[in-house]
Amino acid sequence: MQLLYSSAWSQEKEKLKAFKSDINNATITRVENAEKYMEELSSKFLDSIKELEEQRKKNAELENELKSLKESINNINNEQTASIEKRLTELEVKTGKHDFDKLQLEHDKLLSNFNTLSKDYAQAKVMLEQIKLLLMTDYTSRFNSKGTSDNKLKGIVEEINKIQLPKEKPTPSPSPTATPTASPIATSTPSTATNLPKDTSSTATQPEKEENFIEKYPLPARQSFCRQPENLRKFQKECLPYL
Repeated sequence: MQLLYSSAWSQEKEKLKAFKSDINNATITRVENAEKYMEELSSKFLDSIKELEEQRKKNAELENELKSLKESINNINNEQTASIEKRLTELEVKTGKHDFDKLQLEHDKLLSNFNTLSKDYAQAKVMLEQIKLLLMTDYTSRFNSKGTSDNKLKGIVEEINKIQLPKEKPTPSPSPTATPTASPIATSTPSTATNLPKDTSSTATQPEKEENFIEKYPLPARQSFCRQPENLRKFQKECLPYL
């Protein structure tokens, strides 16, 4: 607003240059023009005063609205703060005081136990798969050697095939008796009637490039590992309940 008035006053000063006093050129026309200019300037001045008053009035209204908004915001914040404090007080009364340092220690301990159990569970899954492959190879060899007349062996092989192994498993640790250069044992090819049921549950989930356990560990090593008393006891105690 101040810049606007300054610009208008500069324009008026330019107009005043034409009305400088000149005794030798004092004519009625110049006097009439001066009177006309003064009337115009007075009218503009009154209009400017009115605009200034209106602007002051608008500013006062805006200040009142701003003050009202600030008060409303403060009231809302105070109400919300009081509500939150009330809820916190009620929760403290219900739950009581907690020792957060103690809770943090308990949390860390539980997390450590969970990680340990997760590792043990992963190792158990690997052991279960290895034992299934060992049992499958052993009983398949017996079944092929005796033929289809031994229904007990056939039933055992079918039950082994039904065992569902986990899809995701960590890399098994190598057996101390493993000889990776040996090839699987050769058995006579049975007729169509003596073909064993395929283990679709494990072969369907194994990747194509996954290392073959049977090819990595020969049959004598697997049989020797399974027939050791400590391994049998460990199998009966830890793995047999999951079969």
